[in-house]
Amino acid sequence: MTVEFLYSVHGTALVYDPLQDRLVQAAGPHAPRNAGLATDDGVCRLVYRDGDVWRPLGALDRDGHIGKVADGAPPLLLRRYRHMNDLISIEGNGVCLGAPADGSVVLARQTAGQTEAFYPIDPADAAFLDEIADRIWIASGSGLVAKIGDPIHGIAIVRDFHARIGLLYIPIRDLLAARHRRFRGGWSIVYDHWRVEHLIPFRPLIYMIAYGKQEIFETMALLLQTLWEFGQYDGEVLIFSDRDLAALQPYIPPDLRAKTKAATAPVRDITDMMAIKYRICDMPELDAYRPLLYLDTDIVCNAPIEPLLRILARTQRICVPLELDLRGAHNYYGSLLFATDTAAPIRNDRGFSAGLLGIPSTEIARQTFPLILDSMFGLARQQPRRESMDSIFYDQGIANYVMHKTDAADFDIMTQHVVTPVDFHRPLSTIERRGFAHFCGGVGDAQLKLSAMRAYVAHLREGPQSTITADRNE
Repeated sequence: MTVEFLYSVHGTALVYDPLQDRLVQAAGPHAPRNAGLATDDGVCRLVYRDGDVWRPLGALDRDGHIGKVADGAPPLLLRRYRHMNDLISIEGNGVCLGAPADGSVVLARQTAGQTEAFYPIDPADAAFLDEIADRIWIASGSGLVAKIGDPIHGIAIVRDFHARIGLLYIPIRDLLAARHRRFRGGWSIVYDHWRVEHLIPFRPLIYMIAYGKQEIFETMALLLQTLWEFGQYDGEVLIFSDRDLAALQPYIPPDLRAKTKAATAPVRDITDMMAIKYRICDMPELDAYRPLLYLDTDIVCNAPIEPLLRILARTQRICVPLELDLRGAHNYYGSLLFATDTAAPIRNDRGFSAGLLGIPSTEIARQTFPLILDSMFGLARQQPRRESMDSIFYDQGIANYVMHKTDAADFDIMTQHVVTPVDFHRPLSTIERRGFAHFCGGVGDAQLKLSAMRAYVAHLREGPQSTITADRNE
C-alpha cells in the first residue's frame, strides 16, 4: 500500500484532527504527516496514521466531513483522476473531495473546480520537504535573495500549488525535482527551465576551550558576553571544559544559556587541551552545523558577526587570521618545522593564529584536522618532555605547517575580520572594530590579558571617545 500526502490549492496539507475526528487542512512546516490517500491495487482510500499503522477514514456527516470508519462499516472507496501539472481530483459516492477556504475538507462537491484539485506527494518527497522546510539556507546567487549570502529562513508550500524559496516562486514539482540533486553539503534547484541555484545550510556553531585556571573562565565570560552584546550572536555555543554545564552557567550570558552545551575531551596536559579544537571531526553530531567557528577565550567580539558567518558557510577552506612573519626566530608558527621539511611550500609570508578558525563544515575539516592531530602527537612523542611542545606554541606551529603543506587555508577572510595580536601598549580606541580583537600572549597567560580585556569591553560600552590604554604589565 502506497500512501501519498495531499496539498490543496491554498498551500495547505490535509491532516487528521483527532479532537474533531475529521480530515482538515493545516498550513506551515509543522503540519503532521498523519493523513493521506492510500492506493492498493488501484483501489483508493483516505487513511489516517494510528501509531505506525494506517487506518481508514470514511465516516461522513451531513456536511461531508470525513472521520474514522466505525467497526463493521463498509469502506469509503474512491477514484482518483489525473489532470495537468501532476494534479489529481478525488471522487467518491458520486461527489468530489474539496478543500474550501474555511480550512475544512469535505466530500460534497458536485463538480471539480480549483478547490477540488490536489497535489499528491509521495513519502520520499515529503521527507525532503520536511528536511528543508525549517532550516536556514544560503543561496549561491541573488536569484533567491536580495544579495548573495543573505539567508533564506524556511521554505514553504504556498497558494496555487507553488513553493516559496526566498524571493523565488516556483511550481511544487520544480522544488520536488531538487530532491534528486540533494547531497551532503546542500542541494540545487533548476527553475524557469534552465536557471540554476545552489543552496547550502546555515546553522552556525561557535566553540571554545576552557580548562584550568579561574582567569580562563573569566576571559571566556567576556568573550561570550561580547558575542551576544556586540556580535549580535544568538546561535549555538559548545564549550569544551573540565567543568560541567551547571558550573559554567555563571559565565554564560542568560540569553545564550539555552543554546549552550558543554563537552569533555581526553585531556592530560596542555598539549592534549590544545588538540581539542581539532577533535570536532570525531563528533558526528557536529556534522549538522555549517559553519563552525573556533575562538580562544582571550578574544573580545566588537562588531556583528553574522556577515562573517555567512561568508564562512560558503567557503571551501579553513579560514585563518594572519599575524607576524611566518619564519621569524620567535618560532610562533613553527619555523623550525619548515626549516626541517624543506619540501613544505610557503603559501604566505605571515604566520596565522590558531586561536581563531573559521570552518565551513566538519566535512572540510576532516581533510586537515586529523592530519594536524597525528602530526602534533607524533612530534610530541619525539620530545624528551611533552612540555617542549611549548617551543612551537603547541598546536599553532603544527597547524601552520600542515595547512601550508596541504594548501588547506584561506588567509584573507578571517584576516579582514580580526585584529591579532592586539598591541597592549596602544590606546584601546585604536583597535579596529572588524569583528574580533585577539588579546593573545601565551598559552594560559590569562591574568595578563584579563585586565586588558575588561578595559576594552568597558571602552566598547562607553563609545568611541574613550582613549583608555591597557598596560600588559599591570
